[in-house]
Amino acid sequence: MREEVAADPDEARRLCTYRPPAAPGVTAGPPQLGGGRSGIEVLQLAFEKHKEQTDKEVRSMKERYDKEMNSMRALLEQQQEEMRSMRERHAKMAQVTRQESAEREARLRSWLEREVAARQALAQEVQEQREYLVEEVSIDVRTEFSDQIKDMKQQMSQKIESFSAKIDSSPSHAGVELMAASHYICTAGQQSSLFGSYRALRDWLRRYTYINTMKLLYKSSRDGFKYATFFDKTLGARRSLFLIRDGPAHLFGLTVDGPLTPPLNPTRSKHTPCAISLYSISGAYDAPTKIPLPVEGQKVAVAGREGALTGSDGQPHGKVCITGRNEAALWLGYADPGPAADLRTCHMWVNKAHLPAGYRGALVGTKNNGTLATDKNFTATEIEVWALT
Repeated sequence: MREEVAADPDEARRLCTYRPPAAPGVTAGPPQLGGGRSGIEVLQLAFEKHKEQTDKEVRSMKERYDKEMNSMRALLEQQQEEMRSMRERHAKMAQVTRQESAEREARLRSWLEREVAARQALAQEVQEQREYLVEEVSIDVRTEFSDQIKDMKQQMSQKIESFSAKIDSSPSHAGVELMAASHYICTAGQQSSLFGSYRALRDWLRRYTYINTMKLLYKSSRDGFKYATFFDKTLGARRSLFLIRDGPAHLFGLTVDGPLTPPLNPTRSKHTPCAISLYSISGAYDAPTKIPLPVEGQKVAVAGREGALTGSDGQPHGKVCITGRNEAALWLGYADPGPAADLRTCHMWVNKAHLPAGYRGALVGTKNNGTLATDKNFTATEIEVWALT
């Protein structure tokens, strides 16, 4: 049979407290402990002390918890502030990039619109002159002034040829694209990709030479200007394109339709006859221009790792020379006396007789020849060599 438990707390304490049976004739009272305190009071004091100690520990843990939470909140706020600052910087950079791209596009569009308008005006003028010529010829035929008709025909033919020459000398569509992209070609740190500026260069060069593919073999800002590195990177190239940049404005190139063959003896040099073509991309002309050179005597000369190329004076001067006899020459690693410590010191000139109209570069040497760089002796800021197939 189950016992009933008293619901009253005092009754529960009374039932839980042991009381020995009282002697006959003696009245039982509550048990006393040391100091005259009952067991319940002692337990209550112990409980209160334990509770007080527990409360202190709880408060200490809460304080540590609050401190750690505050520290974590401060760290989180700092990280959030850094993230906001980074997003703002990225947004500003993106905005500046978009603005620069829009400005470049606007300038190019404006230039193209002016060019189209100028061509349309020239075409309209040519048409008007032709109509005028037909009308004048008809009048002269009716009046039988044959001598005047011949003179007028000659004058009008000259005008038409002049207008046609103006139209032909204006940059092509590929030339316009190359002008816009020239600042990004053969630049230190610029990624070389045929999906960007180099595609415009390839499309323009295809007007003059066959190019199926282009592969970058050597880039001075990536590989250094040391001749040994250049030698290793370009060894075996059967057909190549040299790009030379002199500062922000001057850029020119040469195609070499022959191998860069080194000599068997590392102290000697190797001269290989081959066709070369010379191009001004920016700086020497207002638009990309091919420099026509006689085919006789064209060659590329390569020095061995321990050798040097000699000039017409018989003295050593450089490491690589691309030349068209006495019509043009490009030296890499040039010095007088030489060779220089690396390839960046260059020497370049073009016979003034082969410079097309419109040349606005420097006149160099005693013969007032031209150059596609800032001067005939210059320090290249970037050199690239591409394999062509």
